[in-house]
Amino acid sequence: MSKMLTDTIVKSIAPDPDKRVEISDARIPALRLVVSPTGTRSFVVRFKFDGRSRKLTIGRFPGVSLKEARAQAFEAQRAIERGVDPASEKIAAKQARIEAVKEAKRETENLVERQIERFISMHASRRKSGKEISRILRKEVSHKWKGYRLEDIRRRDVVHLLDAIVERGAPTAANRTFAHMRRFFNWAVEREVLDVSPCTGVKPPAGEVKRDRVLSADEIKLIVDASFTLGEVWGPLVRILLLTGVRRDEAAS
Repeated sequence: MSKMLTDTIVKSIAPDPDKRVEISDARIPALRLVVSPTGTRSFVVRFKFDGRSRKLTIGRFPGVSLKEARAQAFEAQRAIERGVDPASEKIAAKQARIEAVKEAKRETENLVERQIERFISMHASRRKSGKEISRILRKEVSHKWKGYRLEDIRRRDVVHLLDAIVERGAPTAANRTFAHMRRFFNWAVEREVLDVSPCTGVKPPAGEVKRDRVLSADEIKLIVDASFTLGEVWGPLVRILLLTGVRRDEAAS
């Protein structure tokens, strides 16, 4: 069936409840209006390429107007004349868009701050020291490298970050940051988010002096007695630290 299609005709054609109706456009015969039994209307281009029957789907009406459908059908005919299969070309273009979306998603997924939050959720939060690990990684790493992709971080970036912490007078904090950062990057390598850890070959930024000072019994008694003068919060905190030897921030939490 062939008709000189107009917007009014496209809207008014009654669907056949038993089969799809296909109407050729008298202006561009390759352009077909397809009306489904449910009343859905769409445009396709039917053509032959290399001796095979081919179909190029243009889109549904009224999302795609008759004017737009004719324009796309005309471009398809020009492509065929150039020896290009417009259906394959459309599939290739669609695949390229899908790959572009995937690449954009990968770039966003691999942001340092996003992967650190995944590490905290999946690994650090399950450890007793999880709060401290999270605090250090967010403050010293996520904040400094926000917007960077994981694979863009190099060994020199790790060294510069640690050197900056040492230079501000916090060598122990630099060592702790390095330990947690190294574990984070190893975690990323284990999950194939990253190929190689940028911490490989990097040494702890500062030496640490082990504390071997031991309080005498008299000193312990003085501290306990003094703790009772500090009030309801600080006094018990001092005694917990003295009795358990846990880290200050953990006890305070």
